[in-house]
Amino acid sequence: MTQPHNPAHRAFIDQLNRLREQAGNPPLSHLRRLSRRRLPNGREGRELAPSTTQEILSGKRRHLPQWSWVVSFVAACHEAAREGNLDLGPMDLAAWSARLLHARHGDRPAIRCAAPLVPAGPDQLTADDIVQSHLETHGRVAARLAREAMNGDTEACFHLALFTLLRGWSLDGMTWLARAADAGHEAALELQNADDVRAQAAEVAYRHACALEAGGPTRASIARCFYRLAAETGHPGATAKLKVAPAADAPLTASDFDQPLMS
Repeated sequence: MTQPHNPAHRAFIDQLNRLREQAGNPPLSHLRRLSRRRLPNGREGRELAPSTTQEILSGKRRHLPQWSWVVSFVAACHEAAREGNLDLGPMDLAAWSARLLHARHGDRPAIRCAAPLVPAGPDQLTADDIVQSHLETHGRVAARLAREAMNGDTEACFHLALFTLLRGWSLDGMTWLARAADAGHEAALELQNADDVRAQAAEVAYRHACALEAGGPTRASIARCFYRLAAETGHPGATAKLKVAPAADAPLTASDFDQPLMS
């Protein structure tokens, strides 16, 4: 195998190969067929050309794969494992996003909120890459927040931490929370020190939703989104708010997170 330029890059390629092995080592041609299916979020994935996949997995490519390729590869491996009655556990795209970030940046911080991130070269994950990964994983609200956070908006960074923590994506959530705290965000610092981070995040999200709701009907959709996130943890105030809303007992769906974020 051709050795990538840094240990983080090499480790990421090893993780991809290990995932394929755990999925029963499906042939590259089969992974290509599986990649033609829709992703779990309903979107069309990127087709995994065998020659490209072979070059990536063998370490022959100088640069890391794009995020869209990683999503399709991970989804195809999980589908292959399912066909073979193998248990890979949940498909945690947030974890893979963090691994790719680390692989691109090595020991350097991958996300900063104190100042806008300026891409420095092809081996770095750009702001657009990060926004796109949040769009694919969490929806338009998170993508908008990610865009604002990457442009230096610490408040958006904190809201994104709440959003991802309450959706159960703890790796994403704690990463964004740490960045907001590093930028001096007082609520983020307080949340980092909470005994039960998710429960405290629900309380903060509830208070944020109340403030949004008071801002008028243009903010109602995003307020409802945060109410529902808090209610999923059992927050009584958020649950009470949703009891007067239509379809209050319905489970969270993609549409709850695809509402435009009003400024």
